[in-house]
Amino acid sequence: MAGSIHICGNQRWRGAETRALLLARDSSERSVVITAAGSDAVRRFAAAGVEAYAARLSGMFASINLSRLLRHAPEECRHIYVHSINVKDMVVKAVGMSGRKDLVVCADIPEPCYRPSSSALTGPEPGGEPILVWIGSINSECGLDRLIETLGRLTHLPWRLRIVGEGESREVMPLVRRARALQMDGRIEWIGYVHDVYSAMNGASYGIVCRDDPESSTVYKEFAAASFPVVFASDTELLFKRLSECL
Repeated sequence: MAGSIHICGNQRWRGAETRALLLARDSSERSVVITAAGSDAVRRFAAAGVEAYAARLSGMFASINLSRLLRHAPEECRHIYVHSINVKDMVVKAVGMSGRKDLVVCADIPEPCYRPSSSALTGPEPGGEPILVWIGSINSECGLDRLIETLGRLTHLPWRLRIVGEGESREVMPLVRRARALQMDGRIEWIGYVHDVYSAMNGASYGIVCRDDPESSTVYKEFAAASFPVVFASDTELLFKRLSECL
């Protein structure tokens, strides 16, 4: 059977990259990933055992850059899956420029495949304080600032928060300082990037998704795949209400 090439056009790690990682990692055939998200994304793919290459997939020379990579891609990798619709036309052009007649751009992006890579999750300890888990890339749109503000109003209740994910220092440090100002030291565990997010759910009580449409979130699907209860909301008052009911 033919191997696959997964192409992700996002310039930072998003759901498409997670989907490509899972499909490439779980494939029985050789799979490689070409990503526009830079060396950090390549490192994350490598940590999961997935062969990945960084490339500039936007701009005047995007198709030329990609065609060179495709020309030297493993011969057994002939099926191309485009996980970012904004680069699909460019990918088709690059395939033509590569000179490889065996490459086939698949019409449909494969459906996401979510399943825990670890064994069954362990639940919270009886009588222990509830542990909340937030997973994602830390940036200005992730909603983590709203979660910290909301939990700052709930310090009279027992809880702990695990934050699983990475971000640039200019995004993370204001959140750390705000948590300290709200006297939340000792309650928040900044875990950073982990290879297996399901391990971060062990012993926890709830997953947190800071948006109103959780079904469109990759993290929500990962929580659901593990049959993990989720508290979701983008509005701080609604998030406060739902967390108060759980805690």
